[in-house]
Amino acid sequence: MIDGKYIAESYAGKLGKVSVGKSCIRFKKYEDLDQGTLIEVLKELNLHYSSGKPLFG
Repeated sequence: MIDGKYIAESYAGKLGKVSVGKSCIRFKKYEDLDQGTLIEVLKELNLHYSSGKPLFG
């Protein structure tokens, strides 16, 4: 979590034409998704996972 938000939620405004839930990112076409921001999200998840921080809840 980042500032009390789930990681996907904290990046919602940067991900492009998507719908974001607490822990999911939904999109119709791959082109609608900002791939650079998706990479940032995945790196953030990896950092949290590697350090033992909770990924949710």
